[in-house]
Amino acid sequence: MIVKTTEIELNTTKGFDITEITEQVQEEINQSRVKNGIATIATQHTTTAIFVNEYEEGFFEDLRAKLKQIAPANKHYNHNDLHKRNVPKNEPQNGRSHVLAALIGNSQTIPIVNGKLKLGTWQSIFLIELDSARFRKVSITVIGQ
Repeated sequence: MIVKTTEIELNTTKGFDITEITEQVQEEINQSRVKNGIATIATQHTTTAIFVNEYEEGFFEDLRAKLKQIAPANKHYNHNDLHKRNVPKNEPQNGRSHVLAALIGNSQTIPIVNGKLKLGTWQSIFLIELDSARFRKVSITVIGQ
């Protein structure tokens, strides 16, 4: 059995930035030489999320609009009460980003069949930035034979 964990790094450009990472994940599978197994893709940050869906701008617009509706920027988030927390003075007030990340999830596990991600015809893997432009890391663990 092969178990290999690697990281990919990327820079997001703004809040609600959606970055497709399917090719990078497939490349890690290729390098692992796993033919059949699973790949787990996990963000290393509490204000980003990983999801699988269609690469289509209309969907991205719909998703961004719905996320803003679910967790509006102008609402109170206890996480933003920095005086109640032991944090640096420059700590971002990003309670809404944490809420959205918890709702979407930080990882996805996808089957590997014959050395390829077993995704549906229109499916791709995405990282969504829920806070602001930053350097980000995504962990990829490939397990199989």
